[in-house]
Amino acid sequence: VVNNLIKSNSPQIVNDLLAIANNLGDVSRNFGTDSMINVVSDPVESGTATATHTMLGFHFNINGLNYGFTNAELGVENVTVNGITVGMQNGRVDFSAHNMPIQYGGFLALALEEIIIPAIDPNAQNLEQFLLNRINCAAVGQKISNTIGIGSASLYEGVCIQGIAIGSELAISELIDVDDKAQVSLQISGQARVNDTTGDRKVDRLTQGKWTGSIDYLGNSGALGTDSNVFTGARR
Repeated sequence: VVNNLIKSNSPQIVNDLLAIANNLGDVSRNFGTDSMINVVSDPVESGTATATHTMLGFHFNINGLNYGFTNAELGVENVTVNGITVGMQNGRVDFSAHNMPIQYGGFLALALEEIIIPAIDPNAQNLEQFLLNRINCAAVGQKISNTIGIGSASLYEGVCIQGIAIGSELAISELIDVDDKAQVSLQISGQARVNDTTGDRKVDRLTQGKWTGSIDYLGNSGALGTDSNVFTGARR
């Protein structure tokens, strides 16, 4: 009865929830990380060097518009991986395989409430407000009271509002809990072409850089896209 009453008093909610789910699904599978890799030793004598790789944030695209979050906006510190081996030969540079932890659940929760939901409802700043704007709890409460015959309309209206608040908090908590339950990490290695643009026999730029590997959570891995995980570099 309650489900039918909510649907009949929220004619747009199903379509809007599907739009939210589709956008969140796209973001969860198609996102990029912003990071900086810093070569910290000279490979001239040994043929190899070492580097650090620091995770800075995320970027993604929804309906042709680009968005991004820094780790500071996610409320976490930048993560740095040390001791990455860097090899250079035949005009190419290789960065050895390493694990890069990412704040995946927190990123999805922020994308949902700050980008996806306001794009569908500019008057909603979070999931709770979005649902309250679409579910007429006063009408639902009145009809529940009439149907059951026990309890006032205002009682069930309050229950409706409270249920939306609890359900919204639970949904966001489930996303954030992804990071609390286990670490999501990128297992990656990289290769790029080296360029000496000044003729001083020193590498000035890295071009055609590409990361390969997978994303891992609780032992479940998914391969990264083959052509979309690219990077460039420049001498500082």
